[in-house]
Formats: sequence, C-alpha cells, structure tokens
Amino acid sequence: MNDRGSSRLFARFQISALAALLTAGTAEAQQDPAPEPQAVGLTEVVVSARKRDERLQDVPMSISAFDATTLERTSTTSFVDYAERVPNLSFAAARSGPVGSRQLAIRGVYGTGTVGFYVDDTPVPESMDPAVTDLERIEVLRGPQGTLYGARSMGGTVRLITRQPELDRPSFTGHASASISDPGDLNHLIEGSANLVLSPERAAMRIAAYQRAESGMFSRVPGRDPVLPPSTPVSTFTRRSPVDDATTEGMQLDGLVLVGESVTVRPRIWAQRFRIDGFPLADREPRNTEHRRLFDLDEPGSDDWQLYSVGVDAPLPGGTVVSSTSVFRREIENREDASELATLLFGIPPSRTVLHSITTARRFAHETRYVSSWSGDWQLTAGAFFSESRDLYEFPPDNVIPGINAFFGGAFGSDVIFTLRRESITRESAAFGELSYAFSDRLSGTVGARWFDNRVSTKLDQSGIILTTESLSGVQREKQVNPKVSLSYTLSSGDLLYASASEGFRVGGVNTFSESLCAGDLAGVGLDAAGARSFDSDSLRSYEIGAKTERFDRRVKLNGSAFYIRWRDVQQSVPLVTCGFAVTVNAGEARSMGAELDASVELDDDWSVGAAVGYTDAEIRDPGSVSTIERGARLAQVPEWTGSAYLEHRFTWQGRPGFVRADYTYTGASLSPNNSPLDPRERPSYSIVNTRVGLTFGSIEAAVFATNLLDERANLSDIPSMALELPGRPRIVTNRPRTIGIDARVRF
Repeated sequence: MNDRGSSRLFARFQISALAALLTAGTAEAQQDPAPEPQAVGLTEVVVSARKRDERLQDVPMSISAFDATTLERTSTTSFVDYAERVPNLSFAAARSGPVGSRQLAIRGVYGTGTVGFYVDDTPVPESMDPAVTDLERIEVLRGPQGTLYGARSMGGTVRLITRQPELDRPSFTGHASASISDPGDLNHLIEGSANLVLSPERAAMRIAAYQRAESGMFSRVPGRDPVLPPSTPVSTFTRRSPVDDATTEGMQLDGLVLVGESVTVRPRIWAQRFRIDGFPLADREPRNTEHRRLFDLDEPGSDDWQLYSVGVDAPLPGGTVVSSTSVFRREIENREDASELATLLFGIPPSRTVLHSITTARRFAHETRYVSSWSGDWQLTAGAFFSESRDLYEFPPDNVIPGINAFFGGAFGSDVIFTLRRESITRESAAFGELSYAFSDRLSGTVGARWFDNRVSTKLDQSGIILTTESLSGVQREKQVNPKVSLSYTLSSGDLLYASASEGFRVGGVNTFSESLCAGDLAGVGLDAAGARSFDSDSLRSYEIGAKTERFDRRVKLNGSAFYIRWRDVQQSVPLVTCGFAVTVNAGEARSMGAELDASVELDDDWSVGAAVGYTDAEIRDPGSVSTIERGARLAQVPEWTGSAYLEHRFTWQGRPGFVRADYTYTGASLSPNNSPLDPRERPSYSIVNTRVGLTFGSIEAAVFATNLLDERANLSDIPSMALELPGRPRIVTNRPRTIGIDARVRF
C-alpha cells in the first residue's frame, strides 16, 4: 500500500475511533452527575515573562498569552495558527526552500535574529515550528527584551511553555482528529501525553507523542512556462496530484526528580521529524495549485531536530537559583527543480536538474540565574549566560546539470553547477540583571542591564561552473551593554499604568558571496566587494507606555500600549538577484511607532467576546549608502495593521456542557523584496475565519471544526530560489485551504 493509501486508511480508522469515543462518552454521560457550574469571569493567566511567575495583568509590558484551553478551542497545531492572532507580529520566508526559512518581526523589527524564540528557558532558532502539543501556554513578549533574553530579542520574544511532570497524581490525555481539505485529501492528527508517578512526591515523568499528516494541495502537470522559448521540449508524464503531502512526528520525555528536601532536577528530550514530498508553493498567485513543469521531478524537504536539556531549581534563603543547560541539534534538507536553469543560463536544452541544500545547526546554551523572593521592597533577578552555535549551510557536489560539460566539449571539466560550504560559529557570553524597588504600595521601578561579548566567525568554500573557486573567511566581534528602566503605578481601582525605556541589540556578521559573479549586482545596488564583506551590529531604543485594566469582577479586561522605536544601522538583506546570493548591509536608520489594544469581555455566564488590534508605522529614515532603499520606504515584510477577534458561547445540552466559538484574524498588506529589491512586491492583506463546536461527554470532549472557513488564499511570502527565479514566475508561500474535520479529546 502506498503512503497516500495508508493515510486514507489511518484517517478512516480515526473516524471510527472518534465514533467509538462518542458512543462511550454517551454511555458515561448517562451515569455521570450533572456538571458543576462553569467558572465566572475571564481566565486568570500566569506568565513568567520576567523569569518569575506573575499575573499577566501585573507585568508592566505588552504581552499576548494563550493558555492550553484557548489553544485547544482555536484548533491551534502550529506556529501560523497562533502567530496570526498576535497584534504586531508578522512573518515571512527569507531563505531558499520552504523548510526552515521563516523569519519573524514584532513591532516592525524584522530580519534574522531580531525575535527570540524559546522553549521554556532554552533559546532555539526562530524558523522552528514545534508542534503545539502538551503546552501549558504560549507567551509573546513585545518590545526589546535585551536584559533578560539577550541580543536575539531586540524586537520581542516568543516563548513556548511546556507542561511539567506532576509528583502527586498520574494522568493521561489523548487527542485524535480527522479532516479533509479542499483541494486536498484526508488529514489526520493523533497525540497523547501521560504523567507517570515513579515515586510518590519524589520522581515523575511526562511522556508525549504526536503524529500529524497534512494532505497536499498542489498538482504537477507537463507544460512549458511562457517565458521559455516555444521550442523548449517538454517531457511526457501523467498528471500527479498531490505532490506536497507532509507529515510531522515527535516525542517529548520530561522528568522531575526531587533531590533532598527541595532541589528539583528537570531533564528533557524533545525530538521532532518533518517530511514533505514537494514544495507547497503556488506559481505566480496564491490560488494557483498547478505546477506546469518540463519534467516530473520531486522537490522534497525535511527538518529533523532534537533538544536535550536539564534544569535545576535550588531554593536558597530569600530566593531560588535556577540553572538551565541545553544541547540543540538540527538538520534541514531542501531540493528544488531547476530544470529551466540550463536554458536560462547557457541557452542549451533543459535537463533533469534538481538542486540540493543541507543546513545543520548545533547549539550549546547555559544560563544560571538567581531569582529573589525577599519580603521587603527590593527584588532581584540576575545571572550569567553562555552559548556556542555552529551553523553549516551546504550545496553539496551533487548539484549538477547532467551532460553540460560534454555539451560544451569538456570546457567546464565537470557537470557541477556549484558547490558551496559556509560555516559560522557564534559565541555569546553575558551577565544580566534587573533590580526592582517598591517606592510605595502603588509605585514601583525597575532598572536592568545586560553586558555581553559576542564573536562571529564565518568561512566559505565554493566552486563550480557558475562560481569561481574561492575560500573566504572573516570575524566580527562586539561588546556592549543594554540598559533598561521602567516605572509602574497601580491606581486605587487596581489598574496598572507603566512606562519603560529599553535597548535592543543584534550582533553583526560576515557576508559570503562570489566576488567575480556578483560584481555587477553589487555595483547595481551601490556597493563594492570590500565594503560588502561584513556588516556591523545594529541597535535600537524603544520607549513604551501602557495600561492594564480589569473591571466588573474581572469580566472585562482592557490592555493597551503605545511605542516609539529608533533603530540605528539597520541590517537589511539585499538580494543579488542575478548571481543568486544576498548580502546584509547596514542601511542607515529606521523608525517604528504604533500601538496595541487587547480587550476581552465576559458578557454573562454563557457569552464572551474579545478583540486585539495592532498598528505599526515602520519606515526607513536614512537609507545610508544602499541605493535600493529610499528614504521613507516601508520596512520589508511588516504590515501596518494586524488584528483578531473571537466570539464564544457556552451552553448545556442534555446536561452536557458545550461551546461554540468563532475566530477572525486580519493581516494587512506588506512589501517583500526577496526577489525584486528595486521594486518590492506587495503581499495583499488577508483575513482568516475559523469555527469550532464542542460537546463534553464525561471525560471526553468531541468537536467539529472548520479552519479557513472562507477559503482565503494568502500570500505569506514569495520565496528566494536556490538558483534563479524563473522570470515572471514567483513561487509563493501560501496557507492551508478550507479544512473541515472532527476530533475528540479524552482526559483521565
């Protein structure tokens, strides 16, 4: 049986399993007592944004937080599902290949390394997409987090907080889902987690595993793109559909051991494996699901990663010492059909050419901090951090145009188009601290700083038909201090007012490109090879004011903030389209200002409604020496408006609690310079509507859901090609089509 047939069989099995669960749940419902009344008021959310547990409403910064219940009721399974609901957060593909190419922006601060991405206390690459399973909550911190989180958080930080083992009771949660997409086929999701008490009050383990399969929506048909000469031959093959099925599998093992009377040790292993049969990219416009190609060539991708970590909490008089040590490993592979390459570059007949890239990452990170719990007016969080990252980007020697050397009478010596190996090593050392003082019962202040020493070294080796044989290397080093100061005031009503000033910082680096091949591109954008070899650090200062309010016994919550950011020596990626490289340059100065507003209302015991909106006005104030960037130009990949809203109704049917929920998200238009730096392409605005209806039968909750109900096809980003974009044929990252399904959760 082929993979697609197995997927259908598995999905049908899940539908049968869901029906069995519902039958069992109905029988259980006949014996269960009536449910307890549902809680009144909005859910209280506790966050650890300042590396100590606090009520969301008590933290003087702009934060979006989603607890486990919200993630379930919004059918959230991946990054895109929750990212579109966060005001002033945006994302785009910025590297070749759809796997591992995502970059984030918060409040207009966009580019590699501007947004921190964490799993608990462990920093991981922002391009990761860990499955949203067995999470306690997700926190998105807006604004520079330079003191507690470091150089990668100059725009903000995204944190996934996992569920921890419990020492007092075993438990199990299971979730199965089956759905169908249009266009597409059957999708399925199955996941489960178990809390095992190994030794009462001394040791416990939590195990979670998941598998998700998404049917493809693209087809491949024989055809010739209009940009190619009419005489270009097309091979004969049968239409293939779909060509982009994807699977995600993973497992988490979390331990909790009490050593002595109070020291806890928390080991973890989290591994995830992603496979996709072909590029899930639309040609020219998002609704085009047909790939017209000269040959029937697959474009598979994969992303495998493992995260190993150990955390230790050791209480001391007046506080706790927290230590976190982690090792992260990752390997990404992408393959791209480049059959038109021979015709475009050399004017010869097309050949069956598939380009291949491999990206590997290795990261060690350690942090030890002290978190006070003093009884007086002072509180302190202080610690030290060290990490070493090794990133390797390769085009191996299998990137060939078959027979090209023979076609040109052996002039090239081989069929290898290019081979490239770029290795970067980044070492970061830091000491940080935040000291808070309560001037009175209502007025508090915080000062903080982070000293760091960052060193980046890069080495490039390249050769091939279209590259000169070169070996390049460089080193960039930076030492600096990031300060922060904030004040907060609590009104007699309990409302919180706050103001802060902080700095964010991103390390510089080294550009690697072919000097001979890219000379014309560099000259076209006003650069020379010597000046483009490296780029300096950039930094920003951010000023924020905000308020957090609650009314009517916490039935109404209204949080708002406004910010102004001055960004200096902005690192901007400039694609060198003809030679296929890109360089990062410091493009003068930028300014970003805007606001967020987040409101939630519990209308009565049965109805709740909420909305969040973000506005960002981000533009270049001084383009510096980069001729492709104009004064007043909007910052790339940043929409002006983002927003979301929801409406939820809770009800009781035949003694069983249930709910109906609808969610709406809006993302405004933005500009993408990935493939057209002189004339950035517009990414139109888009809106997504999701709905979900659920009913509880004892320990089982069953639901029917629809994601992307209106079947919106969004332009999430055009993607850089591994070689050359076929003129007039951008390849566009788009969202999933309308998907309708059923699922069930069981807890005991």
